[in-house]
Amino acid sequence: MASPLEHYVNHVRTMSSAGNFRELVEYLLESTELLAKNGNILDNVLETLDIQQHSLGVLFVLVIKFSEPNVSCANSFAILLFFL
Repeated sequence: MASPLEHYVNHVRTMSSAGNFRELVEYLLESTELLAKNGNILDNVLETLDIQQHSLGVLFVLVIKFSEPNVSCANSFAILLFFL
């Protein structure tokens, strides 16, 4: 995983654990470009985050993945099932 994405994962974990959800949402909104630039390795981020503890971070990664123009319907469905 690339260093900026490691920072993303660590920040999501830290802010979620601390219950700083407003600050986390601000950080997530600021991370849009970072995630979009690294769309090819977002699956690694999803595997690293715990969906029950870091649901906002996971959801935001999924939003970015769904907005990619080259995501197939089958792949989108698999991503959605992962989240559920």
